[in-house]
Amino acid sequence: MKTRAEAIAFFRQQPDGVRPGLGYEVEAFRPGDAEGVSELFYRVYGDAYPIDMYYIPDAVRSAVELGALHPVVARLPDGRIVGFAALYRSSPPFAGLLEFGLGMVHPEYRGSLILFHLTNELTDRMTALPDVEAVFGEAVCDTIITQHSSALFGFREVALELELMPGGGAGRISCLVLFRNIRDRKRLLHAPGFCAGELRTLVAWAELDREVAVLGQEPQQAAATRLEVQTFAHAGVMRGNVHSLSGDGAAALRKAEAAAAAEGCRIFQWFLNLAEPSAAAGAWLLRQDGYRLGGLLPRWFDDDALLMQKLLDAPVVENINLYSDRAREILAMTLADPLGEPAG
Repeated sequence: MKTRAEAIAFFRQQPDGVRPGLGYEVEAFRPGDAEGVSELFYRVYGDAYPIDMYYIPDAVRSAVELGALHPVVARLPDGRIVGFAALYRSSPPFAGLLEFGLGMVHPEYRGSLILFHLTNELTDRMTALPDVEAVFGEAVCDTIITQHSSALFGFREVALELELMPGGGAGRISCLVLFRNIRDRKRLLHAPGFCAGELRTLVAWAELDREVAVLGQEPQQAAATRLEVQTFAHAGVMRGNVHSLSGDGAAALRKAEAAAAAEGCRIFQWFLNLAEPSAAAGAWLLRQDGYRLGGLLPRWFDDDALLMQKLLDAPVVENINLYSDRAREILAMTLADPLGEPAG
């Protein structure tokens, strides 16, 4: 199997044979599409996409065979792949929450209806998969196309991940998180007092049935600290899940951040389980260390998560393009002073 570097070097040497203006079919992925899919990632993102797998055709085929990736493609008459979208397992601990995304179109076909047709096909598929309880997507904010398409298919804005991805040119790309429930039940979430109002707003926007209990700054401790941390050194991002925090919780969070920083990470994200008071109370600790609100991630743990994020560099706000008024309100939430007065 090729490495990421080998695959990118191969695509860099190949001419782009896609011709504009041809008809296309949107269909389920076939094993023979893997080379075209990997090349499409290169044509769209260059060498900047943070996940190695998508540059490596054999890795793409393997993920589909294992059921970790459910793709649809837009295929030209000559078999070349000019569009791609998928449901896939990503960072959430809950296996019933899949990510809806990877939506991309070859540069020669931007401005076409390919992305709409891909989204329509994938939406039909997701409601037919029995183990899928909910889906979320991370829509890039260097363009509003994916945001608009997602809104048309019933997705709700719930969070904004500032500067998440390296850009193909100058600067980084923020991502708007959109969510759609398929099946759910009423749940209790513990909201840290400084962002309880914002979380209530996001719950209402996402049309969730939730009871909100407000947590003050008093310590909330579980029997043990349980964290899961991923680092994406190529992208400069650390992403961690906080299931519970005990008395050593603050030290454990800071230790994980320091280790990720030593690997070159400059963007740090923690997803806190709002069903667990000790995890939710971790937001107060993170706030003291300069973290700011990112938003709500429904069903992340099956129960909902609070996203707290920290950037070592100031976000370039003028590069963030947003489709909806709600998305712009979420941006305002994320840019609020993390050490300001509690919101209630």
